[in-house]
Amino acid sequence: MFNLSLQDIQRLYPVAGSFDTDDFKRYDEQIKSYFPFSSFFDWAEIEKQYGNWEGFLTQYLEPNESAYIDSFRNLPARIALRSAIPNTDLVISKGGLFVTDADGVTPASTSRVERLLKSLDEDIEKGIWNVWLALQHLHRNRYNGHPTTCLKVSHYKQGYCSSLPLTIPWSSPWNKEKLSPLAFFASFDEFLNTQHRLAAEYLSESTYQFLCRMNSFDITNSTWEQARAHLAIEEITGTIFLLERLQPDRVEYYLRQQYDALKRILTRDADAIHYDRTKDPAGVFHKRHVPDGRNFIV
Repeated sequence: MFNLSLQDIQRLYPVAGSFDTDDFKRYDEQIKSYFPFSSFFDWAEIEKQYGNWEGFLTQYLEPNESAYIDSFRNLPARIALRSAIPNTDLVISKGGLFVTDADGVTPASTSRVERLLKSLDEDIEKGIWNVWLALQHLHRNRYNGHPTTCLKVSHYKQGYCSSLPLTIPWSSPWNKEKLSPLAFFASFDEFLNTQHRLAAEYLSESTYQFLCRMNSFDITNSTWEQARAHLAIEEITGTIFLLERLQPDRVEYYLRQQYDALKRILTRDADAIHYDRTKDPAGVFHKRHVPDGRNFIV
């Protein structure tokens, strides 16, 4: 599928003699199963229609999506090297990433290997997120008039959120702790359950369906107010999910802030986002029934 060579790896990292020319060809399956990269593509269809990954890139992706094409092209090599390193006794680098000495090749120190693995993980994480951004762009433009069965985007477009907040919202503003953007994929099913719960208890079914259509780009003429409300509700929903999952100190106080902010948006933008004023599950226009066990958020 990927036809990787030592030269493909060396183009990104100055890896030298510890690998043979064809060593990386055996990592095809690891690349194809690397989550969440693996869940974006139908590998059988790519092979059937384009022969291999390079054919898919040059024939389909390059004409339709150019902004992040380097991420598509470089990710297989990065993942292959990441898969290879733990299985390699000796690793050499002209750039100082690994260890050599005057006597020749020596085993790389644990700390240096760990630093390299961390760097590789960060490169892979950034690359996968760029691929996700590109796939959303293709999905929004309905694949630029060229539908393909090779991409699998719709699964992660369920619900009304396409990401989680990238910083922990309760950490100090001068020391924000960064979160991995890939947490969105790893916790997708749980996050979707949170969206379903908020739909029932706060948003109303009509607003939930409208926001889902916004997220899947089924609404192409949204107003500024609708876009603003969607982004704000997406951020609040992600923050509520992280708070409930990570349980920081003063979690009830921070949750109350988020639910209050959600109610303000529903009040302000009720008509724009088709909020059901009659059922009014959030109680922003009528007295609200409090779900069991959530008295602290009212």
